[in-house]
Amino acid sequence: MIIRHLRFARPWPFLLCLLFSQTAPGSPFDLHFSLPLSKYAACPRPELLQASQITDSTALLTWTDVGDQYELELVTGSQAFSGIPTQTINGNPPLQLNGLEPGQNYRFQVRVVCPDGTRSEWSVPKSFATDINNARPCPLLFDLRDTSCNSGGQFFKVHVDDVPGVSLGNDVVLRGIRLMVEHPWRSDLRIWLQSPDGTRIQLIGGLNAGDKNIGDPAGDPCAQFVELTELPGALPLSEAAEQDNFTGNYLPLESLAPFSNGQNPKGIWQLEICDSKTNDKGKLRLFGLVFAPAGCPEVEGLSINNVAETSAALSWISGISGDSIVIEYGPAGFYPGTGSEVGAGGTVILLQEPATQPLLLEGLATLVNYDVYLRRLCAPGVWGPNAPAVHFFTNCTPTLLEDSDTLNTCPPGCADACPLPGLWQNVPDDDYEWKVWPGTGLTYPVAGPPSAPGGSGNYLSFRNSCSPTGANGKKAILRTLCVQVNAPASASCHFSFDLYMNTKTGLMSSLTLQASVDGGQNWQTVKTWSGNRGKAWRREYVDLNAYDGQIALFQLVATGVFGAYGDIAIDNLAFYGSTEAGTPDYTYYRDSDGDGFGDPNQRVTLCSPDIPPGYVLIDSDCNDADSTIYPGAPEILCNQKDENCNGMSDDSTIDAPTGQGDELCAGETATLLANGTPAGQFYWFAGPQSAVPLASGTQLILNGLTGSGTYYLADSISSANGGCSSPRIPVQVIVHPAPN
Repeated sequence: MIIRHLRFARPWPFLLCLLFSQTAPGSPFDLHFSLPLSKYAACPRPELLQASQITDSTALLTWTDVGDQYELELVTGSQAFSGIPTQTINGNPPLQLNGLEPGQNYRFQVRVVCPDGTRSEWSVPKSFATDINNARPCPLLFDLRDTSCNSGGQFFKVHVDDVPGVSLGNDVVLRGIRLMVEHPWRSDLRIWLQSPDGTRIQLIGGLNAGDKNIGDPAGDPCAQFVELTELPGALPLSEAAEQDNFTGNYLPLESLAPFSNGQNPKGIWQLEICDSKTNDKGKLRLFGLVFAPAGCPEVEGLSINNVAETSAALSWISGISGDSIVIEYGPAGFYPGTGSEVGAGGTVILLQEPATQPLLLEGLATLVNYDVYLRRLCAPGVWGPNAPAVHFFTNCTPTLLEDSDTLNTCPPGCADACPLPGLWQNVPDDDYEWKVWPGTGLTYPVAGPPSAPGGSGNYLSFRNSCSPTGANGKKAILRTLCVQVNAPASASCHFSFDLYMNTKTGLMSSLTLQASVDGGQNWQTVKTWSGNRGKAWRREYVDLNAYDGQIALFQLVATGVFGAYGDIAIDNLAFYGSTEAGTPDYTYYRDSDGDGFGDPNQRVTLCSPDIPPGYVLIDSDCNDADSTIYPGAPEILCNQKDENCNGMSDDSTIDAPTGQGDELCAGETATLLANGTPAGQFYWFAGPQSAVPLASGTQLILNGLTGSGTYYLADSISSANGGCSSPRIPVQVIVHPAPN
């Protein structure tokens, strides 16, 4: 056997690179096997990679020392390795890395530069994360361990280097703590904060079960945060119940006052997060401490007005002449700076008081949520805190807008009528009605919204919970009148509406937007929404360019599902550029019984003069389920039906008959006669109120009379519905004494 290459790794005996290529017959090394030649056979790869002594900008990397020269590749986050070294190390580990980015996930791999110039295999990668620095609170992407409360929690060091003071509670205050945690079941979370002197308070705990996220993960370059603060207007965390992605100012679970004990805020703070349950895991996306100099007030009275597609007008209460004001704005998810410095993703305007107001913010992007912060220079080098942000959304200007705030609310029964007088109307030929509804949904908090989009007012609701089994397959259709569509491809907005679709239990109903360009004869699906969409109102924008320049009808069709929940709510239906068609709206009426007359309550308004099947132009049928009933139909008396649709007054109107009496001598037979043909049957009675008739027919025979008398004749119709009768008329018999 010939051993071509043998090298002992310096601290590791028996790490051999061997090539068994030939065996001499009879040799004591005749092992009858061979090892394949690897392209990395010249030297072994490093093992046991470690990262230690990590700070917010440095880390000490080490690995097994198996060579004299190494190559290292360092990447951030989930970035893929390229195989191209980012650093060459001449010498032995460890390696001190400096200038790292705070709050960043890193991965590294190492390989040996072999003596013959070849390279070993890359090592198994190793990951580490730098500490957070308060100067870079985001973007973070730190995985949170599941069920970590049982093991003491998960700790994140936060380095604070730049603070406008040295004594918390005296010359500097902790105004707030900004936080964004992405988590599908946020009630699992408990969060604490510890200051450099060891003071520890609980920030988060006892949140409502089933809610998602602390803050909103949507945003650029950072997520949208919650600020835990004790400033006026901050809400208790319980107010965020049943809201996913809540943002704004909220009170911490415990007061921040213990931190204001005179300690120096510079140093290392520690964020502790634990997750108490299995299955749902989260991520820390943003964390920042907000310090401000004591006695330096914030700018007050911020307001936004006249918001357009690319601009908005900003006003505030002016300060002292000569003061500097910084206005910083950016898309939701930017993190504001301090002083005259711009934050991550923001734009800064520096002004001197007094400044012309309102200030027009121009060049904004359309359909973007913006945040605006203001801060004031209180003294040379001393900047006040950012005032609480004002928010606005650069929406397009609608040409047709319909909300429900001015409409009367409707009864909650699924099929109860709910007439809508505007552009969008309930149609008569579906299963259920869209209802004007205020406040919380009928099945809230399991399904349906807590309120209208703005927190008050009305909205339109589709109720799936009409029975314990739901509205499975049932539909409610909301349809427009004729719309002249103006939706060029170059326009930012064509149509939008606010939508709330969420249920905690069971299935979610679906919603479809359809369009028709032939007067409602045929419908094309434009877009469909289904599934849970979170505990929040969402504005949905729809592209209508396919219908640009045409007259069209649009309808929103809600389709129910099995189960007691699945309600849908909509509001603020807006067209941008489109107008009412200005052509006649053709109204047709459902003719279910085919008698040529339609039901006035079963109407459809179309854009076409072509009468749709099953509909007619005349709307005066008083019973569209019976083809014998229509205006002008022959009235059948006494059947309790209004055949001619003029009311029931003529149903029981039978004319009084006329009769002929008789005159005879005592003892003779009298014959009383009814004239003409009865409407039903002639009946003879002994008195005007007698219940039982003496006889029926056209004559009454009376035998052996001895005296005169009066009898009564009536014309009566009998039917299954009870019948009716004419007035009774008297018919007289005169009896003379018999001659001797």
